[in-house]
Amino acid sequence: MSSLIELKGVIKEYKTGPSVIRVLKGIDLSAGEPGSIVAVLGPSGSGKTTLLNLMGALDKPTAGEVVVLGMRLGELSEKQLTEYRRKKVGFVFQTFNLIPNLSALENVVLPMEFLVPGDKQAGEKGMHLLEQVGMAHRAKHSPAKLSGGEQQRVAIARALANDPDIILADEPTGNLDTSTGEEVVSLLTDLVKREGKSLMVVTHDDRLASLADFVLHIRDGQLAPETPIPPPS
Repeated sequence: MSSLIELKGVIKEYKTGPSVIRVLKGIDLSAGEPGSIVAVLGPSGSGKTTLLNLMGALDKPTAGEVVVLGMRLGELSEKQLTEYRRKKVGFVFQTFNLIPNLSALENVVLPMEFLVPGDKQAGEKGMHLLEQVGMAHRAKHSPAKLSGGEQQRVAIARALANDPDIILADEPTGNLDTSTGEEVVSLLTDLVKREGKSLMVVTHDDRLASLADFVLHIRDGQLAPETPIPPPS
């Protein structure tokens, strides 16, 4: 069985004027397996989000190879990368990224419309997903009328819209209070396990990290020695 994620000599640089900033400094790793949860920990600015963006094909490495669920992303055409993002990957962001002028249901249905325009079952599928995250009763509400926790629940439903193989979550509890964050952690981990999805999550949340099958530590753009994650209090 192939690993969930593999990186081979991955370097990522950004140019800012005459300067070049190397965010990832030659990472080699093989982590997790399909259906597992991988947590990525590290201080701010260590390269965690950059790594997640490479996994989601939102960005490309300056050098090296990124492999997700056996797919070598560097070998895919732009069209194939678009299909990968739409079909294989679901994204959950710290800031929710819901479209403000759409209802909760419309936000969930939107990825389905991109994949299959005019899908007559999209609304029914969207309601089913909202039911799974306990938000069916708020289907017609706009994001502005939802709490942070409710918005993140809708975002999780949206991430599952096209039945992806892997969910990539960037600090999904970062903008939530402790109690709401715990609810979202339970919801997210229970859903991915029940649906047979893989989850790669960037987090500072020790409780979420403690539920992972594999914990990856990054410091200063490099893989750091693994350290124990304290159990949730």
